[in-house]
Amino acid sequence: KMLSSQNQLLSELSLVTPAQAESLQAQGFGDEFVAYLSGTETPIYIPNGKAPTLRAEQYQDVVSTLNQLAEQTPDAEAVACDGLSYTFKELYEKSSQLAHYLR
Repeated sequence: KMLSSQNQLLSELSLVTPAQAESLQAQGFGDEFVAYLSGTETPIYIPNGKAPTLRAEQYQDVVSTLNQLAEQTPDAEAVACDGLSYTFKELYEKSSQLAHYLR
């Protein structure tokens, strides 16, 4: 159950459990998890590397953010589940294929 009340703000939701947060922090994802647009600069944490800082001077959608990360860190792992993983470059390529198919 994610919501404690129907009036709860989305910014108050935790997307990871405390155990998941601890595991991610141990992998080098940083000390806390902050919504991307909560400040003027919010780091995108990348394990085993220096986190690039993306400026949020104006609204940037998820697709643009992922495309930017694919350019900056193409070989960094973007998604992993059940032993499968995709780098940001592979995620970009797969999403482009899907977008082309849906047109």
